[in-house]
Amino acid sequence: MLGEKIPYEIFSPKFSERKNFFEISFYVENSDKYCDCWMGFNKKFSEPYWYGLTPDGKNGYDFKTAEEMFNAKVFDGRSIKDLWRDIYFTSINGISTRLVHFIKDI
Repeated sequence: MLGEKIPYEIFSPKFSERKNFFEISFYVENSDKYCDCWMGFNKKFSEPYWYGLTPDGKNGYDFKTAEEMFNAKVFDGRSIKDLWRDIYFTSINGISTRLVHFIKDI
């Protein structure tokens, strides 16, 4: 799988703005369990931030804030913030992250 690194200091504030990131696919490098993960935002829900961590849907989580989501220990006792150096993004809103670099102000 090929993905792109996005620095936390760039990703976190953009995602927290609650407007441009609706569905994001990612994986944790060298993990068989977290090889096809999703996160997103849906303003229609009281807990609008969400994870879908396994394809079977058994590891889905909802959060009120992005900060709560980034710090939740849902990856076998670790948070996405803890794992950030191993996180690779494959798409943002259905667009390959290889192309996202060419899109201004995502």
